[in-house]
Amino acid sequence: SNKPVNTQLRVFRWTQVNGQDQYAETTDVAVSPPMVTMRPNGEYVIRVVRTNRAPIRGEESYRLVADELPDPEAKKAGTINLLVRHSVPVFFRSTAATQPNVTWNIAKRGGRIVVEGHNSGDRRVRVARLKADDGAGNTLNYGDGLNGYVLGKSSATFASRAAAKGFAG
Repeated sequence: SNKPVNTQLRVFRWTQVNGQDQYAETTDVAVSPPMVTMRPNGEYVIRVVRTNRAPIRGEESYRLVADELPDPEAKKAGTINLLVRHSVPVFFRSTAATQPNVTWNIAKRGGRIVVEGHNSGDRRVRVARLKADDGAGNTLNYGDGLNGYVLGKSSATFASRAAAKGFAG
């Protein structure tokens, strides 16, 4: 934008429950400043600090969320204003955190092929360009970029985008 953009910064605790990402408000991590007016072509430094003094066990996962705030002057009848949200992963880990140890399962649910990663290690695994092959020459592509993460001591589920016809699940 060629105009200043007001942005709100927040941090959420990130866990995975039943294979799905969950976010909760937290006071264990702070971001400063929590609000910023971003000038065109400007650079900004923010600080993310773990404020919880308890020792880290394994790895802790958070999401830094930066939300563009609405500009009341940009509001016009009959138009749609799109606001940008960035969600950035933030991790803190102990030096004793164990390496990731992921086992994978694949199943057919509701016509879709679901891949589940179960991580018994402390550290997360970043999943990108996930593909499933049924051994009969059929391959499902779950996307060419980042699919998500399997956090430590957690499970994550990745479902195919469309019904998997002809795929042996």
